[in-house]
Amino acid sequence: MTDHALQPRFQRWPKLLYRWPTFVLVLVGWVFVRAESLPTAMNWLGKMVGIGATAQRDVPQPLRALCVLCFVVVNIRPET
Repeated sequence: MTDHALQPRFQRWPKLLYRWPTFVLVLVGWVFVRAESLPTAMNWLGKMVGIGATAQRDVPQPLRALCVLCFVVVNIRPET
């Protein structure tokens, strides 16, 4: 319902900006689904935004590549 109310406003935005909040919410949601515990999920969320990450290598390269690939696919494919 909210989407229909705000749709005219968002349609003026580029698709990339229109879709990124949903993509980020899905990524955050999957952290909670896949984590073994709430502290583990919070630790990963912190690392995703750079809190508590001692180095960039704390987040595996394949995971970063998968996130970028998914974001590109979501913005290229119609009806995703």
